[in-house]
Amino acid sequence: KMLLATDRLYGIGLSTGALLLLEASIELPLCGLVLLSPYLRIHHRLAPHAGLIRFFKRFHHRKMDSPSSRYYYSRRPLHGIHQIHRLLKRVRKLLPRVGTPALVVSAEGDRTVRVASAVELYEKIGSQRKEYHRYGPEVPHVLTTEENPAWREVLELTVDFIGDLETTGETGRRGA
Repeated sequence: KMLLATDRLYGIGLSTGALLLLEASIELPLCGLVLLSPYLRIHHRLAPHAGLIRFFKRFHHRKMDSPSSRYYYSRRPLHGIHQIHRLLKRVRKLLPRVGTPALVVSAEGDRTVRVASAVELYEKIGSQRKEYHRYGPEVPHVLTTEENPAWREVLELTVDFIGDLETTGETGRRGA
C-alpha cells in the first residue's frame, strides 16, 4: 500500500510501462493515465511466436545505431518478449474496464511497435474521458528524450492533460 501526502495520484508509462500501468489502473485509485507509445502489437513478425522460439534461441540480436544504443538492448531475451505477449493478452481483456481518464500518445516514426495498435488500444479503453495524439514519421518510439524533435510538446501535452484533470477534479471509475 502506498502512503503519499496526496490523495490524487497520476500514472505515466512509456511502452511496456504503459501496459503495466493499464493493468495496475484496475486496482489503483489513479486520477489519470498518460500512456506514451502504448501498443497491442510489436513490429517484429516473429514476436507472437517468441514463446516457442525461446526454447531454441535465447536472444534476438540486432545492430544498434549510436543514439538508440542509450535506450535499447542489442540482445533481447526471447523469454522477455514471451512475457510481454502474456501481458498483452491480459491488457486486451481489461481495456473496456479501464475507467480512468487517459491520454494516449504515439508516433508514426515508431519502429518498435505497430502504431495502429495504439489507436486500437485507445478505442477499446472504457474511459469516458480519453484523448489521442499521434506525431509524424520524424518522431520515434521513445517520446521523452531529446532524440524526439517533439519531446517538449509531449511533455506539454502531459502537463496540460493532468492540469485539466486537476482543475476539473475528474477521476473516472476503477475497473469492476
